[in-house]
Formats: sequence, structure tokens, C-alpha cells
Amino acid sequence: QIDSFLEELKRGQEDGGTATRGSGSFPDGDEVTSNLYVGNLNPITSESALSRVFSAHGPVTSVKIMWPRSDEERRRGRNCGFVSFKRRGDAAAAKSQDAERRARLPQR
Repeated sequence: QIDSFLEELKRGQEDGGTATRGSGSFPDGDEVTSNLYVGNLNPITSESALSRVFSAHGPVTSVKIMWPRSDEERRRGRNCGFVSFKRRGDAAAAKSQDAERRARLPQR
């Protein structure tokens, strides 16, 4: 099995990665993915606040803010997170309304 995996990786490198596209975290690959990355969050933004803002677009199944683990990450002064929707269409709607949504989150 490892040999076939290594061969697939090699083919991906030879064709510029197009052989493995169509699934995973590529922008339009997984048609059922509803997980959105949210970057540049103010450190005072809570998971409940993030959930309230995004739930305007549809049912949110989970919210996770990635809290800084090192001094370097804390010095950046921004966090990131993930919001998962029950339906992909709701996630797409939320993604298209990004500027409006950010205006309602706590700012520095």
C-alpha cells in the first residue's frame, strides 16, 4: 500500500498536483464540505459570537477558534478559526457575505 501511495504522490508532483485535485481542501473540490476558514479574528472574539454571526446564513454545526499556543502567536494579535455549516449552500452564502459579517465582529 505504501508503494501505491508513493507512486500517487510522484504522479502528483509530475503533473503539477492536478491528479490529486478534486477532493480535500481544494477550493471547489469536495461538494459536501461546509467547513469555512475564518482568519484575522480579533482575540476578544468568542466562539459563541462567531456562531451567532455565521448562523444568520444557516444552521452551524460547530465553531472552533484556534487559540495561540506560543508567545509568537500571541504577539501577532490575531486568531483564526473554523465554522462548519450543516449545508454547503449556507456555507457558500456566508463566504460571499464576508465583508458584511466581519463588520459585525469585534474590531481592534
